[in-house]
Amino acid sequence: MIINNFICEILVKLLIKSGATILNGSNVVATGSKVADNIFGANTDTAAQLAADVTRESKGTNYPELTQLMTANIGSAIDFISDFADLHYQKAQTQTPEHSIARQVELPSASSYEFIEKVSQAFTAKGGEIRLGARVEKIKRDEQGTIIGLIAETKTATLDINCRSIVLVTGGHGANAKMRGSESEGIDYYDPMTSTGDAYSFTEELNLSTHDLGWYKIYPHGVEVEPGIAKLTTYASKKATDLGGIYVNVEGKRIINELDVYTTFRDVILQQTGKVAYLVMDKRTWQEFYALLVQHNFSEVEVAAFFEEPAKRPVFAKGSLKEVAAIAGINDKQLAQTIKDYQGYAQSGSY
Repeated sequence: MIINNFICEILVKLLIKSGATILNGSNVVATGSKVADNIFGANTDTAAQLAADVTRESKGTNYPELTQLMTANIGSAIDFISDFADLHYQKAQTQTPEHSIARQVELPSASSYEFIEKVSQAFTAKGGEIRLGARVEKIKRDEQGTIIGLIAETKTATLDINCRSIVLVTGGHGANAKMRGSESEGIDYYDPMTSTGDAYSFTEELNLSTHDLGWYKIYPHGVEVEPGIAKLTTYASKKATDLGGIYVNVEGKRIINELDVYTTFRDVILQQTGKVAYLVMDKRTWQEFYALLVQHNFSEVEVAAFFEEPAKRPVFAKGSLKEVAAIAGINDKQLAQTIKDYQGYAQSGSY
C-alpha cells in the first residue's frame, strides 16, 4: 500500500497471515456503521449503548477512555474495511447475550480466514508488501531517540528496514507462562501459542506505558484438548443452550440460567468443583452443536477421538443419562433429578 509515495509493509513473524484473528468466526459489532444500517434497519443502537454494555459486561473493570475510543470509531472502521476489501457483512448467526440489541455481524463464510485473505489481497493490490516469517527483534532509534526503523530476522536473512512510523500490533502474551499473573493459575489457555509477548522485549528500552499485564482472558465456553490448552466452542454452545441444553456440575446440579451473560457464566464455573461445567443435551441438539464445532476450528476426526478416549479430557459421552453420567463422573441420581426438574420448568414456562 503506497501512502504519500511511501510503501507500507506488514511484518508477520509466522509463515501464515494470521494470529488470534484466525480463531474468531469473523463476528464483530457494527454499531454506527452504514453496514449496520443496511442489515438491521433503523434500530436504536448507539455508541453510548454499546459502551454501557461493555461496562456492564466487564463489571466496571474496563477503561472508559479506551471503551469510548472503540465505540466511537467501530462504525467507521467497519465501513472502511468493508469498502477497502470488498467485504459483505451480514447479520451474525449468534447474537450473544451481553449485547442489549442486535448489532453483531459476520462474513458469509462465518470465518476470519475470509477476512484475512481479502484484506491481504486488497493491501497488496494497492502496493503494500507483506513479509511472512519476519520476526522483529529490535526497534532502531537515532541519537535524539526518534524511531527510525527496525531489525527483523527471517530464516535466511536479517532485515534492516528504515521507516517513518511503526504501528505495533503484536497480540498478547498468554502463551508465555512467565508473563502470566496469578489469575491464570488453573485456567486453560485458548489463544495462539505464538502469543508470547515478544514486543515487551524489543520495546523495553522505549519505556512504553503498560497496565494490567497480569490480567488473563477467561472464556466460559470451550473444551480442553490437551493439558492446559483449550479450544473455543462459543457458537456451538450458544446454539445448544438455545435448543434446551443445560450446564451442570460434577454433582449433577444445574449451575446457571443458560440465557445469562457470559461473565456471569464464567464466574459461576470458577466456583464449581475442578472449575469445570458439563453441557448436557439430547441427540437433536447434538447434531446442531456438532455442525458448528466442525465449522469453527474442530475437525470431524478430532471430535470422533474425543468419544473414543473417555478417560481423557475433553469428556464427550453419548448414551443414556446414566451412561453419560458414569463416563463423565457426574452424580447420576442428582443429574436425573435435575433433568426432571428442568423439563418441568420447560413445560410450565418458568426458570
